Amino acid sequence: DALFLGVDVTADWNLSRQWKLSPKASLIRASDQRNKDLLVFIPSNKYELAWRFEEPNQFPVKRFFAELKLKYVARQTRAPRTITARQIRDAGEAGVNLFENDTRIFDFKDAPADYGLVNASVGFSLDSDKTRYDFRLSAENLLNQSYREYTNRFRYYADDLGRNLMISVKCIF
Repeated sequence: DALFLGVDVTADWNLSRQWKLSPKASLIRASDQRNKDLLVFIPSNKYELAWRFEEPNQFPVKRFFAELKLKYVARQTRAPRTITARQIRDAGEAGVNLFENDTRIFDFKDAPADYGLVNASVGFSLDSDKTRYDFRLSAENLLNQSYREYTNRFRYYADDLGRNLMISVKCIF
């Protein structure tokens, strides 16, 4: 039996006709009710602040926007105990059962540190007859921050993505 409690909060403030500020927060708590323990791979608390400029029709292109996002992910402090693979191997070689008197859930590595990311994107649309083309250029982790996401199982071995540039074209007909 598990208990999950969480909340996602988003707000939008239109500072002017073109400028918008949007804070977000995602908070979650989870626990194993039967064993009175924590659960592994529960997402960390996340906070985001987006600052967006939109100019729908003043430029030669339509629906122009530019956006800057700051994202902060807190360290998961509600993670289960840590028992490394080496500790399990060493205990086995010594004839000790680490789980005989303690059956609580465990993870192989401590939860990673908190981190912050800077993301940016710019885009616009072009209209022709009955078709619209949306163009977008995005950069995630603009400062090339080295980090590990708690819910990513590759965190045991490697950092998450570094700077990531994306170009997208969407055709709406």
